[in-house]
Amino acid sequence: MALSKKLASEENQVYALRRSRWPSAVERDSPIIPIVADIIQKESLEQIKPDFDWVVFCASAGNQSYQELYYQGTLNVLEWLRNHPPKKYVYTSSTGVYTQSDGSWVTEKSPREPLTPNSQALKDTEDLLIQANRERSFPSVILRAAGIYGPNRGYWLNKFLSGEAISNDDNHRYINMIHLEDLVGSIMKSLTHASGGEVFNVVDSEPVTPSIIYQWLSTILKHTAKEAPVDSRATKRNPLHKRVSNEKLRVQLGYQLIYPTFREGFAHEMKRMNGVGEVNK
Repeated sequence: MALSKKLASEENQVYALRRSRWPSAVERDSPIIPIVADIIQKESLEQIKPDFDWVVFCASAGNQSYQELYYQGTLNVLEWLRNHPPKKYVYTSSTGVYTQSDGSWVTEKSPREPLTPNSQALKDTEDLLIQANRERSFPSVILRAAGIYGPNRGYWLNKFLSGEAISNDDNHRYINMIHLEDLVGSIMKSLTHASGGEVFNVVDSEPVTPSIIYQWLSTILKHTAKEAPVDSRATKRNPLHKRVSNEKLRVQLGYQLIYPTFREGFAHEMKRMNGVGEVNK
């Protein structure tokens, strides 16, 4: 919806697809043109004329499996668009395709070695688009997005503000994030400037550890996270430990981040929520 509103604000005619009926308020008040269809059902897509300049695949799995939604859904969408390809196709993948656990920096050329069925489905979906670009010049752009935060979402900030943050040695693994506005901005920039076949990491400029986030929030808000021993099970559940580079996004694509680090982003979100008033960055 954030992307749809941004596109519409720049005088694009925007169609948005979902499986179930759109809320009446969206149909009545939104600038978008709602479509009801299920990309998992091939025949459902066949009811829609594939006459679009840009197509963005930015879906949420919900109660569907990643294999169904991303892989099979992409297969169906590619077939639907085969004879009428758009000028640009953007797919929002995930930095979850990178499974490095040694704290190293990773780029778009780093190995993708899935550890879970979900990350395998994401990799396989990317490979479908890479193959389509190579074999028939399908104009796909893959954006590997990090953990998204912004209005109504943001795991680490919300845990701290709700008093549920736990401080321990398990918080020293790197995490990578992107503000919702910068994800939208990156998609917009990709639609207008990226070449088909390109892959970009969509992350901010400072991978951080939860401990760094909590220390900064403690300074700003004058209270600290709870102390607790390391939960070995949590370490096993969260084996990933990597720093994802956004250099290609910034330098090659030329996208200028609105929130270069979590500090600017969190400060903006806290002011928006009216939780702390003016915040010193």
